[in-house]
Amino acid sequence: MASSSEWTWRKTKLFETLLVTYEKDPQRFQKIANIMGKTKEEVEIHYQKLVDDVKAIEADEVPLPNYKDNAAPGGGQDEKKK
Repeated sequence: MASSSEWTWRKTKLFETLLVTYEKDPQRFQKIANIMGKTKEEVEIHYQKLVDDVKAIEADEVPLPNYKDNAAPGGGQDEKKK
């Protein structure tokens, strides 16, 4: 199967949705590949990159972005409800 190896933002969001949809399916990578027009191997590689990214975020290995223009009142923390 010919495929486009580029993973756009939209393709990545579709991929994440399909991962949830086929979460318990033993053939999920092949099904996702068929839907996305990619090879099973491309899907598996992209999945592993996603897993690695999540692990790095959870281990605090990825710095939080500094959104100065969109900072919430109180230094980005939710205000306490009275």
